[in-house]
This record gives sequence, structure tokens and C-alpha cells, in this order.
Amino acid sequence: MKEVHETLAAAEEALLRAEAVRLSAFHAVEKAREAVSLKAAGVAAELLLHAAEVAAAVKAAKIKALEAWESAATRSMDRSRNERGGKR
Repeated sequence: MKEVHETLAAAEEALLRAEAVRLSAFHAVEKAREAVSLKAAGVAAELLLHAAEVAAAVKAAKIKALEAWESAATRSMDRSRNERGGKR
């Protein structure tokens, strides 16, 4: 009878250890999922930052192009005025 109780106690101990291992594994899986989510969020943030940088560069290029067009138009109008003024 003593052997039966010892065997049952050992089995119960083994079940408790198995449950602890299962819970640890579950916790590890949850942590891994969180890490993957954080990594994905980090990658998304980097992509958004890059997109913002590209958008800023495009905006700056548009402004430079408009400034160049305005300068060229101003020079053209000045040249036209000078040519008309010189012919009179």
C-alpha cells in the first residue's frame, strides 16, 4: 500500500511539473507573439518614417521646381519688357 501511495505521489509530482512546463511554454509563446508584434510595429514605424521622408523630399522638389519656374518666368517677362522698351 505504501508503494501505491509513493507511486501516486510521484505521479502527482510529475503532473505538477508537466503543468509548470506547459505554463512556461505557453508564457514563452505569448512573449514570442509580443516580440513579433513589437518587431512588426517597429518595421511599420520605419516604413512610415521613410514614407514621410520621401513625401518631404517630393514636396521640397516641387517647391524648388515652382521657384525655378517663377524665376524663369520673371526673367522672361523682364527680357520681353527690355526688348519692347529698346525697340520704341
